Amino acid sequence: MANWIYRLDLKDLWDKHSQGNLTVEQVAKETAKRIRALSCYKKYEEELEEIAIDFEYCDNDTDEFDGILERLYDWADGCLPTSEREMQKKICWIKTF
Repeated sequence: MANWIYRLDLKDLWDKHSQGNLTVEQVAKETAKRIRALSCYKKYEEELEEIAIDFEYCDNDTDEFDGILERLYDWADGCLPTSEREMQKKICWIKTF
């Protein structure tokens, strides 16, 4: 089990997309905005800005979107220093369900 330090909530976007109310491109652009609004954005700006830009330029290509999302997941799953008595700290929980 991990102790997630930050959270990025994308569930409403996933729900709207699955209902046909948002396109992949719209989800991608809103995801970029939310990445930049994260409280830890400045701390991780170098990694996050590249991902946000890629989301901004993503069109309705699901494969492209999934690849960018995978990079976001990889960043979010990074381990932070943790003592032996603590639960493993990870950077960011990305809520999609």
